[in-house]
Formats: sequence, structure tokens, C-alpha cells
Amino acid sequence: MRILHIINNLNKGGAERLLVDNLPLYIKADVHVEVLQLSELHSEPQYLKTLLDGGVKCHSLGQTSLYNPLLVMSLVKFLSQNRFDIVHVHLFPAMYWVAIASKFISQKPVLVFTEHSTQNKRSKNSLLKPLEIFIYRSYNSIIAISEQIKDKLISWTGFTDKIRVIRNGVDTLRFEQAPKYDDLFWTNEFSIPRGSVKMLMTARFSYPKDHATLVRALSQLPGNHFLILVGEGPNKEEIKALSLVQGVSERVIFAGFRNDVSSLMKSVDINILSTDYEGMSGVSLEALASGQPFLGSDVAGINDLVPDSRYLFAARNSDAAAQQITNIIANPALKTSMISDGLEHASKFDVNYTLNNHLKLYSEIVTH
Repeated sequence: MRILHIINNLNKGGAERLLVDNLPLYIKADVHVEVLQLSELHSEPQYLKTLLDGGVKCHSLGQTSLYNPLLVMSLVKFLSQNRFDIVHVHLFPAMYWVAIASKFISQKPVLVFTEHSTQNKRSKNSLLKPLEIFIYRSYNSIIAISEQIKDKLISWTGFTDKIRVIRNGVDTLRFEQAPKYDDLFWTNEFSIPRGSVKMLMTARFSYPKDHATLVRALSQLPGNHFLILVGEGPNKEEIKALSLVQGVSERVIFAGFRNDVSSLMKSVDINILSTDYEGMSGVSLEALASGQPFLGSDVAGINDLVPDSRYLFAARNSDAAAQQITNIIANPALKTSMISDGLEHASKFDVNYTLNNHLKLYSEIVTH
């Protein structure tokens, strides 16, 4: 079976990261898989390198805008010249362009689309609903990564039979085997004093991520607490300015894009994700698998993913975030139980679960 995954680009987002982490496992399972980017613009070179090193053949349609309608003709040409049994699509606008291109291909491949998010602007515009239904109908199967996403898709499209829940998984072994950094690393790398309380958020600086709440929470915490923010994005300068206003600029570390996230997560005191919503938070699962406590906003995509309310704080509530952080740091028994229960919970979402269920779906719809 020949499988092609199509995505907008290999930018530093959650869906992109999932492909980078998961597709080399297809190769290890002796499954033929390739990747097609609609555009190379804004792609992360390290992501591309990781896929190539893992044996995944990668293609691109050039460096055009993702919203260029000429991408439809480029897709028609590529998919006509390169035969695949399954074309698995991720994100908007890739889902639109592939659906439209499929109408012009004589031997149409089986199309699968994964819906990664509980919310999008299109679903709030009733005028787009007929077009949306046309697009979704073009796919043989639609994967929702959570029950909440499935329910919203059914409500929006009216489809029931073609929507299946397959949760994303994480490579738990990668976190088990990751080296753990000592205090000296944090001092040398980020000038964080030894013995400090280190909190880590790994997320792109863009909506729906909510770095601001953690910066405000930090202003309520003792001076030995440091917040490390891993990622890039358009809102980064705004958060830097806020850290100055809050008087915590010396305790907020803007670490940029990192390739050692598993070690960072494994080495801090608390991993945190503050956000307005998630599809299904892979970062939350990774944090649970890291062997350190995790805190996340009490929103869809997190509250249905963590073991219980110990791992949550009220969204956009810096007081609640600061209080939860204080509780964990001050209570070793609570911290130990959160680590233990988090590890057990994360093991249920091992990446092989996702891989096996994707392959099972592919086989079913190809032979249907």
C-alpha cells in the first residue's frame, strides 16, 4: 500500500510535529509513506531533515502562498503522475485544494482527512456550510482526534458513518530514553540559578495559545520561579513586552525553537500549557509522559485528556494558575502522585496505537 500525507507545510505546529514524529514509524513497520507540502514557505528545516533521516520521501509544490488557487492544478498534475492508494490530508486549506483537485483526476485515490481542531472560523459562517459539506463529502473517511471533534463535525456536516475517532499518540519511549538535564545545564544554557523552580511551556506564540496568563501568574510567584517558553510565532514580541510590564522579564526565558523538548520536559519542575482550546493536545500527552507534573487550561482538548482535575486550572485565570503551581511545589506527595498517574495515563496513548488504527482504517476503505 502506497500512502501519501499532504499538509500545508512543515511549520512548527502540532499537526506538523505529529507527522514528523509518526511517519518514520510507518517506514519501520515496512509501510510505504511519503509527504507532500503544498508550499515550502515557513517550513522548519529540522522537521524536513528528521523525516528524510527516517526514510520518508518528501515532496513540495514550491514556495507559493497556501491560498493560491493554482495549487489545485499542481495537485492534479502531481497526483496523476504519482500513484498512491491512500492520500491522507491535514489542515486547511490543504483539505479544500485536495478535495477540488480530486474531481479532475481520472484515477482518484482514496482520500482521508484528519480534523485536528475543535474550532475554526469556517464553522461560524453559515454561508460556508454548503461548500464545507461539499468538501468533506469528497473524503472517503474523516478522522476526528477526539469525541468532541467528532460531535462538532456531525453537527456541522450531518455525516455520521464516515467519521471515526482515532486519537493522536505520542512516542512515550522517546521520553523514557531522553537524557535528563541537571541544574548546571539550566545555569549554563539560560542563566537560571541552581535550585530554582523551572516551569516550561512548549507552544507556538499564536492564538489559541495563551502565554500571557502564565506571565501574569509568574508575577505572583516567588523570585526563584522561572518560566521557560519554547517556540516561535507572531505574538512573541507581545509576550516579551508583557513580561516587562509585569516586572518578570528576567525570569521569563524565551528559548526559541528547540530540538531537545523531551529532555527539557523531563528536567523541569512543572510542564504547563495555557490555551483557549485544543483539538487533542499532543504536548499535554508528552508532558504526562515526561515524568514531571503537568498543568493545563481547563478547556476542550485538555480536560478530556488528563487523568483528573489535579492537572487543570481555570482558563485565562492567572490567580488559579499561580495557586495550582504553588500547591504542587509545596506538596511533594501531590507531585509524586501526579507523576505516577500521568505516566500510567500517557501509556494508553502510545504512538503505536495511532499507527495501527490508521493502517486498519486504510485497509478497510481500500478494500471496501
